[in-house]
This record gives sequence, structure tokens and C-alpha cells, in this order.
Amino acid sequence: MINIIWLSMMVLSLIFGLINGKVEAVSQALMNASKSGFFLVLNLGGMMIFWMGLVAIAEKSGLVQLFAQAIRPVLMFLFPSVKENAVAMGDITMNLAANMLGLGNAATPFGIRAMEALQKLNQKTDEASDAMCMLVCINNSSVQLIPFTVMAILSQAGGLHVSEIIVTSLIATTASTTFAILMVKLLVKKDIDMFGLSLSEFSAVIFLAFAVGLPLHGHIRKVPVFDEFVAGGRNGIDVLVRIAPFIIGMVTAIGMLRASGFFENMHTLLLAPLSYLGVDSDLLTLALIRPFSGAASNATVADIVATHGPDSLISRIAATVMGSTETVFYVIPIYFGAIGISKVRFTVWVSLMADLVAFFASIWVCTWLL
Repeated sequence: MINIIWLSMMVLSLIFGLINGKVEAVSQALMNASKSGFFLVLNLGGMMIFWMGLVAIAEKSGLVQLFAQAIRPVLMFLFPSVKENAVAMGDITMNLAANMLGLGNAATPFGIRAMEALQKLNQKTDEASDAMCMLVCINNSSVQLIPFTVMAILSQAGGLHVSEIIVTSLIATTASTTFAILMVKLLVKKDIDMFGLSLSEFSAVIFLAFAVGLPLHGHIRKVPVFDEFVAGGRNGIDVLVRIAPFIIGMVTAIGMLRASGFFENMHTLLLAPLSYLGVDSDLLTLALIRPFSGAASNATVADIVATHGPDSLISRIAATVMGSTETVFYVIPIYFGAIGISKVRFTVWVSLMADLVAFFASIWVCTWLL
């Protein structure tokens, strides 16, 4: 599936580049996007090594197992095939916790660790297991309690009701996550101003609580924290080398597709029918870009907020969409690429459908509540 998607993106970028007279732009995007992909890998490298090191400390100190035990009933329902494997359950727990706390790229190392643990239990080494499909689809449904990034965009623009986005995002992401879980269960069964702090400061506190709390807990449990950190960091380098080609390849294809005018053509094609469902032109642009690029999506939301104002209904809908969706074509290649899985089964379309559910849920809940 990943092979087909990547090749289709490359071919479509050429076709639409020819149709729209943007062949030179596509060619330039190929070179620029591949460079951007490489620097993205480098930027991710430090984070990967650091958090892989912390994961090793948390695992050695027993904190991972403690987290897993706390939410064991939920995990047993979601991952029945993994219930007897404490290591895999622990890694899944850390990944979901990092996502819920809105730690962004810091959740990626936890997710890769979880995928590696699941791969050890996988009987078909080139095909995604049921548990892998569930984990990736949940990640792509954006299980985030507080959408700090988009709230910061609204706050910086002078928004007066920024905190309301927490409720709308929770409702929308609950809808998308529930949809993703039910679809995976079905398909598997059938076998087919907070505490006086600004938003940025509060986000930083949560981030640092993890960064400092994990080694502190390890030290209390008599774990040689720096030795374990170094050992885990080495594993982070290995993972980074494995996923680098996947990141560069996907970022390049996405860059070419954007330069070809593909998204503009899709926007023109879909706007008329979707306008009857209450979809604004700017919201459609966000919906088209969101599965492909987080940075471009944030820029789109910032533009919507600047144009319509931070307290406008469309800005709140856009913020809710960002807080309840994920960059599907970034998460899937990284998670599966890290463990060499080529057959991802139904994860792509279930993830995209979950994003679609979140998109329309965002429109409905914001129109109803705000």
C-alpha cells in the first residue's frame, strides 16, 4: 500500500505539473523537498536520541510497567493479542500518554519502540499485525487532551476564548478515535491562563516534567540513569538511520505534489459539492493539506486566524480540526518503516476516514456549541 501511495504521489505530481504548466516548479520542489526531508531527519535526530534514552531509563526503573498496569483494562481491550507481553504494553502506554499530553515529536520515539516490541510478536514479519494497525490508527486519530500548538496560534492572535477549543477538540477527537477503534476491531474480526502560566509555558512544563521526571524516578529506583540513557540513545541512532529514507522519500513526494497544483485542483473540484455541507473554502484547504504536512497545516490555520480573527467561528473550527486530526502520511511511513513493514493492510484508509470524521465533527460541534 505504501509503495502504491508513494508512486501515485510522484506520478500525479508530474501529471498535474504538466496540466497546470508547473513542471519547472515540480522539478525545483523535488530538489528542495528532498533537502528539507534530510534536515527534518537531522532535526528529529536529537529528539529521537534524547527520548530513546529516557525510555530506556523509564523501562529500567519500572515506570513503564507501572503506567501499563494503571491502564491495563483499556489496553487489554484494544490490544488483546499483546496482553501477556509487559514490555510491549509498557511501550504502547508511553506512546499513548505522550500523544495525550501533546508532546509532539517526543511521542514518535515511544511509538517506534512500541512498534519494535510488536514486531517481535508478529508472525508475518512483512505485514502489519492487528495490534500494529490499532496503534497506528489510534495515533492517526490524534488522541490529544490539550491541543497546545493551535491554542498558541489563537492566543498569539489575541483570541479571547482560546480554552473553548479544548472541549471542541476533545469531542471531535473522541469521535475520530472511536471511529478508528471500531473500524479496526471490525476489520480485524473480519480479517480484512492555566495555573498562572501562558499556554507555551504550560506546554513547556509538561514537556520538562517528562524530561526530568523520568530520570529522577530512575535515580530513586537506583538505576544508573546516564548509562541507560546512553544505551537507549544508541538505539535512537539506529532507528533514525532506518527511517531516514522513508521520511525523505515521503517529504519529497509531498513537496512535488504541492508544487504541481494538485491541491488547488482538488480544492476547485470538491468545493461546490462540499459547500452544501457547510464546508468553507479555507477549511477545505486545511482538510486537503492536513494528512500530508503538519507545518503547512499550521501555516494554513495561522492564515485563517489572521484573515477571519481568532474568535471567529471558522478559526475555531480550523483550530478544532488541527486538535483532532493527524498527518497520516508522516506517521504511517515512520512507524512502519522503522520495523520494515511493507503491507500496512487497512491502516491508511481507516486513518484517513478517522480524519474525515474529525473534520465534520469539528464543524458540527463548533457550530453547535460556540
